[in-house]
Amino acid sequence: MVTSLFSALIVVASLALTMYIVSLLLSAAAEPLEQLWEYRRFEQHRRQASQSDIWLQSGAFDLALQSLRAGFYLHPVRQRRLSGEIVNHHAALLARLIALTHELCGGSVRLFSLARADRLLADRAELQRRFLRACELSSPAQQRQLLEQLERNSHDLRAALDQLFAEVQTIVRTRSAKATVARGH
Repeated sequence: MVTSLFSALIVVASLALTMYIVSLLLSAAAEPLEQLWEYRRFEQHRRQASQSDIWLQSGAFDLALQSLRAGFYLHPVRQRRLSGEIVNHHAALLARLIALTHELCGGSVRLFSLARADRLLADRAELQRRFLRACELSSPAQQRQLLEQLERNSHDLRAALDQLFAEVQTIVRTRSAKATVARGH
């Protein structure tokens, strides 16, 4: 009887130890898998943005703008290197949008929504930097607060980008219509 009880305790202890080891292995694998997921998701946005060049070459301006707009990556990340790449990527997207508008409209164009979008992107970069710092310090309460702020920023940024891209479409269509009328007369 004592032997049976002792055997049962050893089996239970073995199962508990096995579960603990499995949980350690899973938690160790979770971070690299999450980083891989973040990087792949960012690469999809980067590919969508590069698709805009192909659309432009084929003359599909609206599709090019949609691809450029889809290139913005508005998800929080837990990798410092990737965070820096995203900031540079966003700056390149805004520069590409300005160059595209300048090229299609032939001259200087004032994009009133650009300043707001640029400010929100700068705010986002700062929030992301603070979020990464909170992750390093293992501060769950601060991480939650910063994730909420990043989500609000994403919402505001989506609206600002929608407004910016609508403004670009309107300007280019207006200028294109004027150029067509001027050539016709």
